[in-house]
Amino acid sequence: MNSESGLPLLDPTSFLAALPVPAILLDSQRVIRVYNDPAEATFRNVRAGYDLSATLRRPRLLEAVDRALETGKTESCRFEWGGDPAKTFEADASRISTPESAFVLVIFLDITQALKVEAVRSAFVANVSHELRSPLTTMMGAAEALEGPARDDPVGRDRMLALMSQEAWRMKNLIDDLLSLSRVESQEFIPPNQSVALKPVLESARERLAERAAKRDMDIKVTIETGLPPVSGVDDELFQVFDNLISNAIKYGSAGSTVTVEARQSGSLALVSVHNEGPAIPALHLPRLTERFYRVDKSRSRELGGTGLGLAIVKHIVNRHRGRLEVASSEKDGTTFSVFLNFAGTG
Repeated sequence: MNSESGLPLLDPTSFLAALPVPAILLDSQRVIRVYNDPAEATFRNVRAGYDLSATLRRPRLLEAVDRALETGKTESCRFEWGGDPAKTFEADASRISTPESAFVLVIFLDITQALKVEAVRSAFVANVSHELRSPLTTMMGAAEALEGPARDDPVGRDRMLALMSQEAWRMKNLIDDLLSLSRVESQEFIPPNQSVALKPVLESARERLAERAAKRDMDIKVTIETGLPPVSGVDDELFQVFDNLISNAIKYGSAGSTVTVEARQSGSLALVSVHNEGPAIPALHLPRLTERFYRVDKSRSRELGGTGLGLAIVKHIVNRHRGRLEVASSEKDGTTFSVFLNFAGTG
């Protein structure tokens, strides 16, 4: 026992073993004395009795250890560790002094995921700023025209007012989708447990979009397998999924064609497919369709009123329902979005 503190002396091996993150104890010569299992799993060639540089040849890390020995302060550094994929670590080196010698405890934190989240957040903020700035710039230009040359020009005034209204609606749709995406993401890890019949959901989506389809001389055909059991979900969210998918099928399908919606049983799951006839989506775009603000054709998407968030919302809702979203597209067969859902009581 330590006579001054009343606490038992700590065994370095036991102490490091209790840490949930990689940790290495070095002596004053920078030789590895003790390491824990997470350190061995992460840095596979770590070995006791060897200089740290033989295991981790990272100049920033070696400099942090040397500074910690010299100053007695905790020194931090960040470095990448090879692999597929590579990881980024933040290391804290702290000097531990004893009457006989000095040691350095190095603790490693894997910050790879945190950096990815930060990068996604930064990209998201930049995209939102860009998406809002564009209509705002257009509206400001229209307002200046109304104050100047279009003030006494009825035709020009009407054109500017129509443009401002169009851009205002574009901003409203973007904000609505941002709020919807935020709400869905906050609930993504809470699976729904309601029983939802697919027929009224799909019929409601068809009815809401029928007029939009008619403007392009298109028809929406809904086919539901007889006796299809209800699925586990939230009706409003499932309506949003199929409303988005059918709306996209109308936007990007060929004028005069038919959007086909089919609901049937596929093995132990319910399958709802939304198919349109039109230009194929190039294969290189398919894996990225559900990314926020990702557009195959940016100019056309904006012209058609797209916010670039619809499929991201679809993906998160399907994830919350513990379902699966698949996309297939070809020049010959058109494009089909397939949503697989669990039947009520089985998810």
